[in-house]
Amino acid sequence: MGKKRVVIVGAYLQGIYPRGDNSVVADLLAPAFLKASADADPEICEKYEIKILNLPTSLNAEELTSMILSEQPNIIGYSIYIWNYALMHKSTEIARRMNPDLRIIWGGPQVSYNSVEMMKANSDVDLIVCGSGETRFRLLLKGGLKTEAFSEVVGITYRDKRGNIIENKGIIHEDLSKVPSPYQTNVIDLDDDKSHCVFIETSRGCIFRCGYCMWKGDVQRGLNHFSIDQVLKDIEIIYNRPNVASVVFTDACIFYNPTRAKLIMKKILSCKNRIPTIFTLDIAFLNEELIELLSKLQLSHQQFLFGMQSINELTLKLMNRRCNFEVFTKKVALLHKINPAAEITFDLIYGLPGDDFESFKRTVEFALGLSPIKLNCSPLMLLPGSPYWEKKEEHGFVFNDNPPYAVHSNKYYSAEDMKRTHQLVLKIMVVMYFPAIRDIIYKISEKNPKYQRVELIQKLIEIFESKSDVFIDVTSLNKDKERFIEAYNMIKKSIMDRVADPKNCSYMYEAMRELLRDVNSECLADDVLLGIDYYKTMCSKHPSAIKKEYYEQYNNEKINRVKFGWVVSANV
Repeated sequence: MGKKRVVIVGAYLQGIYPRGDNSVVADLLAPAFLKASADADPEICEKYEIKILNLPTSLNAEELTSMILSEQPNIIGYSIYIWNYALMHKSTEIARRMNPDLRIIWGGPQVSYNSVEMMKANSDVDLIVCGSGETRFRLLLKGGLKTEAFSEVVGITYRDKRGNIIENKGIIHEDLSKVPSPYQTNVIDLDDDKSHCVFIETSRGCIFRCGYCMWKGDVQRGLNHFSIDQVLKDIEIIYNRPNVASVVFTDACIFYNPTRAKLIMKKILSCKNRIPTIFTLDIAFLNEELIELLSKLQLSHQQFLFGMQSINELTLKLMNRRCNFEVFTKKVALLHKINPAAEITFDLIYGLPGDDFESFKRTVEFALGLSPIKLNCSPLMLLPGSPYWEKKEEHGFVFNDNPPYAVHSNKYYSAEDMKRTHQLVLKIMVVMYFPAIRDIIYKISEKNPKYQRVELIQKLIEIFESKSDVFIDVTSLNKDKERFIEAYNMIKKSIMDRVADPKNCSYMYEAMRELLRDVNSECLADDVLLGIDYYKTMCSKHPSAIKKEYYEQYNNEKINRVKFGWVVSANV
């Protein structure tokens, strides 16, 4: 009898790393680690042939499932995250209907902390692996995926032969020194003539337990590290391959172990290629040496990205975070002292317990005062397994029962406040994609502190709306709360695509000129006048003609500063 065929399915968001490039293949780590670990076992290799399919979420469920079933699998393993749950759920239904004899396994953070509920909601799933899967995956395959053997494996939830849902509680702490590298075993092939976005995991876990995060820290055990020798060898392979377009480190923050972090960054710098790289950074752990090393790397388009979330004292207390405004002020000053050209971005979350619309505005104002190139403002998701999830009744959360569990209000943050915040966030987003306008707003406030940055943005958008055919409106969000995130993303895309029209970009610069007159700051109008001229010319000439004309008259940097940075697929 031939080998059984196992297909492990990962789904990724296209055009994220690098931004706007849909041709890059994302080499997801979860499927790769599972295959590398299973392939290292001779008994499993004798019985199973394992194939990985990393596919874009732009496929619909029918297309995705067709590609999976074309591999003629006996077993399908789906790697489930918050952004691909709906797609994987539908694919599972189709796969089961097409082949009732399939064994279907789910794993991943989206299903690890509420596995019983997920099994009830997804009757076609045979088994869910909760948490790190390498050891359990091997045990399940060695047991032939027979239901009678499931009782011996901890940390899984499954259906017995009578259809009852059984939860085997318990945690397996992976010995990461025994998890083979997918790069050194060629499970991830970087020499296949495709362009790759590569992920690197140097440790698992987090030393903190923030209220919104499902990533449980284990303070007693500490971070679970991969062998530093394996990590450095992986870096050597990745950063010397010409087909790697982007690298993402998935650790909570590599600076939690500064000795290892320095080895990692020095190894990157020793390699041949300078590849855009993304680190999740905790600003509290920055020091002069780490900043200097980071500044030598080719960081990706958001460069120094820090999670601020909120500066409100009560919110931080309820969130179990200690990084307050004093830490951000001090560390940003240090960063700019060592690297004056550093581009800083902050992540903010709204809808947090302890916050309301006014306190969120204060956080935004503080963040803008640190002159970021962008603010990433996201509504709170009530993730299963997070401390907020465990205290959802205490905080009075009103939220979607289905992924991605969008929060609509809590006992601090009213539904009306959330609506006002959604609208404010869109206004901030529009301005952040005009680098010249963003920086002029910063300068107005520096020149005269009575003008707050948030208020300037709101006034600017008000003037823009009066001139253009664009209106920043979120009223339609109230119509379908169950599809809130999808609806909000559609509104964002629609508004940003319309703003990107050269005519509307011209109106934005005219609105900025009017605002400068209102606040007696016309001395800052140079870029505004260029922006008006550039976009008016764009409206009257073919884009290829204006490129030649303007790039001969001005340098590239000046033109790029006045251009609207939103990526529209139809744009030239």
